[in-house]
Amino acid sequence: YRDLLKPYAIKTGDKFLDAAFYAALVNLDYTYQPPAWLEGIHEWNSYYCNNYQISAAIDLGMLTQARQALLFFGLAPGGPSAVAYASGPSTEAFEDGLPYYIVQLYRYWQASGDKDALDQLWTPTRDNLEKMLKKRDPEGNMLLNWHQGCNAFLYQADQIGRAHV
Repeated sequence: YRDLLKPYAIKTGDKFLDAAFYAALVNLDYTYQPPAWLEGIHEWNSYYCNNYQISAAIDLGMLTQARQALLFFGLAPGGPSAVAYASGPSTEAFEDGLPYYIVQLYRYWQASGDKDALDQLWTPTRDNLEKMLKKRDPEGNMLLNWHQGCNAFLYQADQIGRAHV
């Protein structure tokens, strides 16, 4: 496939635009375009928090890809779990995927022992966790008031039901 697709490559200088073009070309919903999986071929093109993909990469021993994705999302503007659209980063939509980003970071560290990644990601992860608790737990009772249809409900079955949890 690489040789077949080689004549159709595009280099615009914008990694998001290049990745979006590649995703459209191969017509996949999730395609690995380093440093993470591009979520595309629907009404938006974005690098979203990649909870399923990072989890699968860790389970398959693809620790380099998991590390790249965790660092990409954790160090991006807006911190962990912010959506990075082709039009730029969003600082609003961060909390739905954040608990699972933290779980993935923990599982990655368990599998790799990579303390350097934890050190780099600690501050932005802590900051977004504090923002999430302020927004989703204004009463301070640790009962998060997720909005209807939020991704946290979708991810629950996938993440909690995993054999090694």
